[in-house]
Amino acid sequence: MAGVFRMFSITNALYEFDRNHRTALPFICDGQRLKDAIMGYNIANIIDTCNATVVVLIGAAHATKAAVPRMLQKHREDDYAVILPKKIRKVIRLKLDDRVGDYIYY
Repeated sequence: MAGVFRMFSITNALYEFDRNHRTALPFICDGQRLKDAIMGYNIANIIDTCNATVVVLIGAAHATKAAVPRMLQKHREDDYAVILPKKIRKVIRLKLDDRVGDYIYY
């Protein structure tokens, strides 16, 4: 089942991140990806039930566009903004651009 999440939802950059950590922590990224999928599903259900603006406070790595926001888009096509700290670069080891977040604060 973990392969299904990777095939349909992990970008090349996240796959490289996963590959780099797989030897030290096998399956950790698959577990985190499952967590992203569950959070996206639950956020979509909250929006459907309440029909209101929702602010989600989650860990920075889960908040990157390739994580929970992508999972949320599988259930709803809403506008959203991703606000991340500059320090996220140390975690994801990628260039900070609009593929990672909409606003980067220092």
